[in-house]
Amino acid sequence: MNKEQNKIVRNISLVLAPIFFITGITQESFLYGFVIPSLLITIFLYLKKSTFNEEIRNAKILNQTMDISEIKKSINAKEGHLILGPALITMRELAYDSDRGIGLYEEELKDRLIYDCLVEIEKTLFEEDKIKSVRLKIIDLMLNCAEMEVLIMKPPTMHKLLSGELGGKIIEILKVSDSMKKIFNSEFSTTISFEELKSEITNRYFQYHFYVSAFNTVRISLKDFDRDLKKDWFRPCYISFCIWQEDNIRSALSMPKLIDNQLKAIVFSSWLSVANENPIDLREAFEAKWNNVFNEPSPFFDLGL
Repeated sequence: MNKEQNKIVRNISLVLAPIFFITGITQESFLYGFVIPSLLITIFLYLKKSTFNEEIRNAKILNQTMDISEIKKSINAKEGHLILGPALITMRELAYDSDRGIGLYEEELKDRLIYDCLVEIEKTLFEEDKIKSVRLKIIDLMLNCAEMEVLIMKPPTMHKLLSGELGGKIIEILKVSDSMKKIFNSEFSTTISFEELKSEITNRYFQYHFYVSAFNTVRISLKDFDRDLKKDWFRPCYISFCIWQEDNIRSALSMPKLIDNQLKAIVFSSWLSVANENPIDLREAFEAKWNNVFNEPSPFFDLGL
């Protein structure tokens, strides 16, 4: 499937999922309300993830041909930019003021990673609706970051529906998860050791976290945030994806579920479709959707996360 076909299928999936979901709720149909939306969301996320990973690979290939002095010059030129400047400060803090994660990389690799991220931010800001574009990009990044974090998370976790117990099962997860096989290559399931896989997952988590943090600074620069953490959408959205990713892994391993209603797992993953509807207040729109479906406040209602 080429890039244009990928985009068409993704857009169709994103449009149809909420339609079937609402129809299923109205008609009390398990097929329309659960099975079909789940399939459509899975298709969308799978294709979107492959597209994002391809974009990152292409950006890395591009900057590997550039001289490091040119990369440094390009980075420094962004220092006074209204939006890119604060994002650059965030990235430098993570890269140079930390003794873990990206902070452990060699200096040239740090600069190339910063350059990659700045290129991605600039591409996102070219869109006419910058707030929506940045929201959707953050959500893309969150999906990848959450998938890695639930595999290295330890108790106590940030939510009761996150166990912190999946880290010891990463070899088993790699064998049953198509998503993980795609990320780490299928041959890893028989050749990679536990410690090697854990190290690779941790490394990828820090890279995704680096991108999420930079784009979150862009979000704040665009005023798409609320100083009242009981109203801001960033943390509830990310925690929702962590919950959804753990639920998927538990299903793949036939482990006991932490979510008592499978329909709730779908709604936890629905931030993407809600964001695509472009509400002014993303958290308010998500919480309204939860309340409409379950006739109860969302798990994040009135919580300052």
